[in-house]
Amino acid sequence: MPRTEWQSLREITIAAPPELTQRAIADYLDHETAEIDALIANQLDALRLLSRRWESELVRIVQTGAGNEIRATGVDTWPQAPTTWRQTRLKATIISARNGAWGTEPGTGEVNARCIRVADFDKIHGSIHDMNTTSRSYPEAIVSESSLQLGDLIIEKSGGGPTTPVGNVVRYTGPGGEMYSNFVARIKVAHGVHSAYALRLHQALYASGVTTRSIKQTTGIQNLDSTSYFNEPIFLPPRAEQQRIAEHLEGRRHDIDELGADLTRAIALAKERRAALITAAVTGQIDVTATHRPAAEQLEDDIKELT
Repeated sequence: MPRTEWQSLREITIAAPPELTQRAIADYLDHETAEIDALIANQLDALRLLSRRWESELVRIVQTGAGNEIRATGVDTWPQAPTTWRQTRLKATIISARNGAWGTEPGTGEVNARCIRVADFDKIHGSIHDMNTTSRSYPEAIVSESSLQLGDLIIEKSGGGPTTPVGNVVRYTGPGGEMYSNFVARIKVAHGVHSAYALRLHQALYASGVTTRSIKQTTGIQNLDSTSYFNEPIFLPPRAEQQRIAEHLEGRRHDIDELGADLTRAIALAKERRAALITAAVTGQIDVTATHRPAAEQLEDDIKELT
């Protein structure tokens, strides 16, 4: 890897301003960059609030829908529900949950297939991304019996960490015939349950902390106790309402993604301007003793134009 020798650095000549000018530049940059840093911090706080807002709305809509007559349930994890929703257990929403398999090296078995791992989970959107996909080999009978089909869910059963508990769920929308690793399981959604709604149901259980009640810790790895998890009480709306809930939450997720993208662009612009300001001040392109419009104020105007 290329590196710079200290001797080479010592031989580089630079233009050094007088000490008073150096102090003026340092004072100017201390003030201006502090304001830009505060603006960046505010944008980062807004991103975090946006994430919490999504989780709060997700849980609220999954538990109570919209415009329904609500009743108290007496269930601590689901305190209110519409009067028309049926109380049941999470296991009533599935046909089966089948553990995955890692397979063997590509080319060593009868069928090569993509193997979906937890690393492929887009946990925010409940989807699967296609970056750095993994191919494995499996017996043809296993692929025929166990491979994924459109609308299946995949649940993370082992792994996790202190800030990212195990139990995330994603929805499969691929072409079918793909496999999944031994750290996850395929969920076949029951008839009468809308697959996209089922995804949001699992996400809401995760966001509200219900999933963590079924986590067991062994040798530093978290494992999800499927029996305990699928025995959690839920309140299930009619299928038509499930679809409306899923569509509503999909729209809200899109709106929040757009707001998040605006904030991310604003943060990137602020960091870029901060670096450019330092370069300009240190190289004498700005007269730091003159009166200037505050850089953060100009930046705020430019950020408004981004949105």
